[in-house]
Amino acid sequence: MIHQNVSSPLVAEALAVRKALQTASSLNVIHLRMFSDNQTLIRAINDNVSRKRSMAS
Repeated sequence: MIHQNVSSPLVAEALAVRKALQTASSLNVIHLRMFSDNQTLIRAINDNVSRKRSMAS
């Protein structure tokens, strides 16, 4: 999927990850492993997951 008018590679990759997660969810995928060399994106995702886990406990 190509995203038109995206201002940065980080945003483009984040949109691609979001679409992949939406597709996996619609297919009822339970376990998923994704890889990226974009450390900024991975850090942002991991920080968000950590925050959600700490709010749940």
